[in-house]
Amino acid sequence: MAPSSNTTYLLRVLVGIFTCQVLFMGYGALNCAKLGRCDQAAARIEQVFNVMIATTLSLLVGNGAKK
Repeated sequence: MAPSSNTTYLLRVLVGIFTCQVLFMGYGALNCAKLGRCDQAAARIEQVFNVMIATTLSLLVGNGAKK
């Protein structure tokens, strides 16, 4: 059975989130020494992306529960 268009869209959003997270983490790692706040920056980025991923996954689960 092929996934619905909503599921496909949500999976693409999840891939976008992971890609964005990798890019931000790479940028943060490169510029961490300049900021002098590596731990704070990493904690903030992790918190934001955890919320984004949890939201997307909950939408996927909710979309699957409708069927």
